[in-house]
Amino acid sequence: MLNSADGNHLHMAKLNLMSTQSKNSLAKHMLTEFDLDVPWAGIVEQASSMVLNMHEKGEPIHNLSDVDWATELPYRVHPVLAEQRPNLIYGFGGLGKSMLALYLASLCESAYSTSTFTVEPARCLYLDWEESKEELSKRHSMIMAGLGLTPPADTIKYRFCHLPLAGDVQAIQQAVLDHDIELVIVDSAGPATGGMPEDAGETLKLFNALRSVRTKEGKGVTTLIIAHTAKNAQSSSPFGSVYWSNASRNTWEIKKAQGAGDDSLYIALHHKKTNSSKLFSPIGLKFTFTDESLKVDPAEMKDVPEFHNDLPIKDRVAILLETGAMSIRKLSEELDVPQASIRTVVSRWKDKKFVKVGKDASGEQEWGNMYYDST
Repeated sequence: MLNSADGNHLHMAKLNLMSTQSKNSLAKHMLTEFDLDVPWAGIVEQASSMVLNMHEKGEPIHNLSDVDWATELPYRVHPVLAEQRPNLIYGFGGLGKSMLALYLASLCESAYSTSTFTVEPARCLYLDWEESKEELSKRHSMIMAGLGLTPPADTIKYRFCHLPLAGDVQAIQQAVLDHDIELVIVDSAGPATGGMPEDAGETLKLFNALRSVRTKEGKGVTTLIIAHTAKNAQSSSPFGSVYWSNASRNTWEIKKAQGAGDDSLYIALHHKKTNSSKLFSPIGLKFTFTDESLKVDPAEMKDVPEFHNDLPIKDRVAILLETGAMSIRKLSEELDVPQASIRTVVSRWKDKKFVKVGKDASGEQEWGNMYYDST
């Protein structure tokens, strides 16, 4: 796009910067259309050369010994959103993934930490391929009401999207600069690739495009990508290319428990992958809905039976032993876990979580739960 010195629009065209014919054609058009004493051929050639040189130069080289990594922020929202990295939350449809993403964005915009999430303030951009600004505005109002906060006049930025993200990245980059954005939410992975999440090339285009987006300070933005799981999936993973798992730096699976007609929804977040820390223990949350608000509270995984099978074996053993002492054989039968695995768990946590309490009628050693601690 060419503009005059006073900012008025002159001409827009697609230009092949390496084609002499294309550059000459543009210069000729400008001379024909505008009666200006301007050396258009030289301007087009110089501009093309500057753009190509900048593109070929690429990113700068750094000496790793000089990088001050200790000052870098590790998490935007601890422990679910690693800073300046692509984060992924995936699960079946209807689990509350979009609501959770908007909740995390609301915490960042409000600089509001909870007992579950430690938050660093951030300006947020919500890129939406699935809903509407009216629906997201309603949800945001409900979340803020649940937090007991008044939505600020200048809050989360929303953008309705219909093009593949990689083909729309220039506009997204401009929005990031215009609104000083630090956190970008992509809802969701499938349509953001143009409907081809199973295509490795399209998936990598999306990640590369997000990696290219920079804040005003020249740093990478933190991104949260929402993805789905295929209904007939044989294993727990995001639907599509393996690169959804490989390219994400911090990945969480979401599951839910909710009875028909219940006003409350329990969700569990399971940490599946990280490139910079340990795997965190599962996170339980309770969403309570009213007509005007959404309240989010921590939830104990042990209090939601639907989540028990996804807990570590030591926690499943501890929960079961709250009902009474059992032998290793009985625990193995109840949990459908090999006796060797049960024996390893109780031996490792002996005197810390589990204690010998006597023998059953057949003479087998029974174990009891000293206390239950989900950590």
